[in-house]
Formats: sequence, structure tokens, C-alpha cells
Amino acid sequence: MANPTQAQIDKLTTNLSRYDSIINGAYNETVTLDSHTVKSVSGYLAGLAANTLRGLWATATSYAIKDIVDKSGNWYVCLEPHPAGTFSTDLAAGKWALYQINLSGDLDLSGDLDLSGDLTVGTTTLKVDSTNNRVGIMTSSPSKELDVVGEGRFSAGILFGSDTSAANTLDDYEEGTFTPTLTNVGTYVTQYGRYTKIGRLVFVHLKLHATSVTVDSTAFVISGLPFSAESSGDTTQRSSGVIEGDWNGWSTDISNIRFRVNGSSLQGVKNNNGTSALLTHNDATTVVEFHTTVIYYAAT
Repeated sequence: MANPTQAQIDKLTTNLSRYDSIINGAYNETVTLDSHTVKSVSGYLAGLAANTLRGLWATATSYAIKDIVDKSGNWYVCLEPHPAGTFSTDLAAGKWALYQINLSGDLDLSGDLDLSGDLTVGTTTLKVDSTNNRVGIMTSSPSKELDVVGEGRFSAGILFGSDTSAANTLDDYEEGTFTPTLTNVGTYVTQYGRYTKIGRLVFVHLKLHATSVTVDSTAFVISGLPFSAESSGDTTQRSSGVIEGDWNGWSTDISNIRFRVNGSSLQGVKNNNGTSALLTHNDATTVVEFHTTVIYYAAT
């Protein structure tokens, strides 16, 4: 192999100096390499387009690559030039990418969000404790797998333990009052009802005190139960209650009287020589007063 000529050595030395200028030169420095003029690396970097803050995203606006917009409190960067249509559609089409999350506003994601540490939203709004595998709502220090401070609402109900059966879902709890009514009544002194419903099991307590009651053979029926019973048949359910508390105005021995569930009413019955018979207003007087408590299964 022949030794390089002095001219070749001089050219190599010159080019090495030029390469150094290209790599380490100032942003405004140019270098002539052979017959071409080129910028330094910092010059090329300085010439790259920077992100452009465009403020709030707006439809019917033309956006360019690297434009930054504010949408629902989060920042997005434009990936391809386009006239804005519907943001969710443009996002799904890959025209935008999430640039910065601002959790003081809404978080709008089209994909998954993977976190390797804890997550805190607000002071106590939501806390995910990844170390102890706990989630807290309205608490910053959850002590259970799910720790809720305040009220919770479950649209489909709650299952306990490892149970997965829909039939075992606790899907209702309710407390309230209702107004019971009695047949043949002219005036009420007291007309009060209260209930608690857990699932389909209903606990009812009522007090009636009426005057100017018509005494005749009309069936003694209390109407207005808050929920209709699952069944009124003797072969399935026939829940009943007795007279209790204060009572007054009965011409029949109250120990023989029961009030059995019949749809959304209580039907008075009595012991008639060992057989049940319907209670009528002939078994009471013009003034009648009593309490009763009944537990029954609602239809739904």
C-alpha cells in the first residue's frame, strides 16, 4: 500500500477540523465541507420547530405538528396537521397525544393508565396506596382494601365473601314512613306507620287511633303497606302481627286477633272455635286504638 501524499494528509487534517466544527460549533456556525455548506449540530437543533402553545382547543381550527392545546385541564400535543373536528374523534385517530396531565381538571384518556406508585387526587378525594394495596375515598390513609368515608351508592347491590350468586345480592336498604288507613273510619286521632326494608324483607310497625268508626259486618282491613307482599297464599307466606302497645275499643278478646298480610294490606282475622275467621267491625267499637308489627317478604 502506497503512503499518503502530503496533499492527502493536509486534506484529512482540514476535514477533521471541519468535523469538529460541525459537532462542537456554535448554533450560528456553518462549515464548508467539500463543495457543501452545512450547519453545526447545535445549529440544526436550534432550527427544529419548538412546541407552540395554542391555548384552549377549539373546533374548526387548523393545528400543526407540536401544537400544544388545553383540553379539559390536560395538555395534548398535535401529531399531524389537521383542521379540528371533534376532539374525541381526532384523539382516537392518533392526531393528538397526551402531553401533560393536570389532575386539577378532568382526565381524558383513550387508553390505559399504568402507575407504578401511589395515586392521590385532591387532598382526600381519592387515594391509591400501592404499597398496601388499598384504595381510599374521601380519606388520605385507607385502612382497608376499600375505605370509604361518607356515603356510597352501588347500583347493582353488594355480594359478601366469595359469593357470586345474583340471588344473594343485597340490592336494597330503605327506611321510611307510610300512612295506614282503616275501613269504616270517620276521623283519625293517630295514623302512623314506619318501615325498614332490607333486601326483600320488610319490617312494619303502625299505630291507628280512630273515632266515629262504623260498626257493622264490613271486613276489618288496614291498607297502605309500603310494599306489596310476595304472596298472600297460605302455602307460601302468611305473615301476621298481633295487637300490641296501647289498645282500646275492642268487643272481641284481642288475644284472638291477628293481622295477616294480604297484598299491600293487612287483613284482620280471629280465632273462631279453633278456626280462623275474618275480623269485622262488629268485633270493635266506634272508637278503636291499637299498635301492630308485621314482618313479611316483599314481591320485589
